[in-house]
Amino acid sequence: MSCDSDEESVLTNDKGQYTLPSDGVDLSKYAIIVEVIPHQTTDMDMPNATRMIQSYTFSHKA
Repeated sequence: MSCDSDEESVLTNDKGQYTLPSDGVDLSKYAIIVEVIPHQTTDMDMPNATRMIQSYTFSHKA
């Protein structure tokens, strides 16, 4: 599961926050897809721990 090339894609900041531009789109019709990127993604429940070493993807309705 991943975004198509014409779909919005954003990265979180160092606090795990993101802004997803919606430009008036009804987001309830779509899912938010989260991709954990090995050695780049930090688990914000344990921010001082080693970065995530396995990739995975999950989604949820916006």
